[in-house]
Amino acid sequence: MQRRSISPLELLEALVDRYETCLSSPAVFDALVRACTQIGATGDAYRVIKKIRLEGCWVTIHAWNNFLNHLLKLNQGDKFWKMYREVISNGYSDNVNTFNLVIYALCKECKLREAMSVFYRMLKRGVLPNVVPFKMLIDGACKMGNISFALELVKKMGVMSESKLVTDEMKRGSFFVDVITYNTLINGYCISGNIDEAFALCLEMKQSEGAYEDNGSSGDDS
Repeated sequence: MQRRSISPLELLEALVDRYETCLSSPAVFDALVRACTQIGATGDAYRVIKKIRLEGCWVTIHAWNNFLNHLLKLNQGDKFWKMYREVISNGYSDNVNTFNLVIYALCKECKLREAMSVFYRMLKRGVLPNVVPFKMLIDGACKMGNISFALELVKKMGVMSESKLVTDEMKRGSFFVDVITYNTLINGYCISGNIDEAFALCLEMKQSEGAYEDNGSSGDDS
């Protein structure tokens, strides 16, 4: 686009024309949105998203996340929230990166309570968090002078990371992580007062429920 002075909409038209004949995937449209944000063409990125929809195609949530992240980097908070509402109204589902961006935006506005509410909604939706939202919440708490809350988050993040390392190591070693393993970890969380992590692990266990049943039935047959 830069070397040949081709506008994003011109390039989009060419991609749409060859979409079916070249057996393309929606990833090409995501890449075009990403290219626009990389060269600072914020308006063009949004125009590409809108034009694609008119052509009967859709970008994925990954392209929207890229665009939302771009707006936050430009400190365009108002536009971020407007675009996020559009994402939801169009039927997209938040993934872990979308939730992280929303939490970051709220922490940036010193809305720690709202950010925590989003974090809990994330857990209830079955989207398991990584360390990113913890770090953002800790930073937000420190900026607001709530050091005790920040320290509590540090403690929770440490426990969560330790548990993930344990389960990941067991899976890499081909050990079967069964319901007893999960119950042990969940019990440890509850005893230490880390209810959030216990709840997240319950969700993970529920998602793997079918695997436990298969393993149990094969054991009965033997």
